[in-house]
Amino acid sequence: MIWLALEAFCALFFAAGFILETLHVQDSEKMLLLSLLCCLVVYGLLGAFTLRDHKGKKNKILLSALCGFTFALAAVAIWLKLSLIANTFFISMGVMFLLTLSFGFTYMSEQKREEGYQPYYRRMMLRLMIFSALVLLSIWMPDTSLVRWKYSNWPEMRDVKLQRLENPRDTTLMRLEKQLENQAGKK
Repeated sequence: MIWLALEAFCALFFAAGFILETLHVQDSEKMLLLSLLCCLVVYGLLGAFTLRDHKGKKNKILLSALCGFTFALAAVAIWLKLSLIANTFFISMGVMFLLTLSFGFTYMSEQKREEGYQPYYRRMMLRLMIFSALVLLSIWMPDTSLVRWKYSNWPEMRDVKLQRLENPRDTTLMRLEKQLENQAGKK
């Protein structure tokens, strides 16, 4: 039960950080980063324990560890996209490949029809579909829409970021962005 509570805590922590980021609350990006670290620990390091079948005590340790590692990478890819890190498309595509591979392994294992493992496989496939949908959403979301959303309350920075998307190597835009960040930090 504690593992399910940890998993629910990570999801709620990320949702709260995302909502606060939407409301432009100060330091909400730090909350998103903390939720990412929570996902890395719960899924990446403790995936074999978090993702097991707690009622029937049936567990596929290797599959749980693989899926946990993949979920942790998916959380990283989503966070990188929300942080507007450049060239996250290739990272997200690699994560989608791993999610598809994990889904294939889970589906093939489920087809063996082992007694007592069906709830475990169903829950694992549900998690895989949720993470896949989130990563696909982050792949399809244009960077310009994300910039407009993230900096909707700061029009000067929004305009500079949009111009930087068009001209990423323009040094005057880089300097202007740094100046705006420094001015915001002094307030």
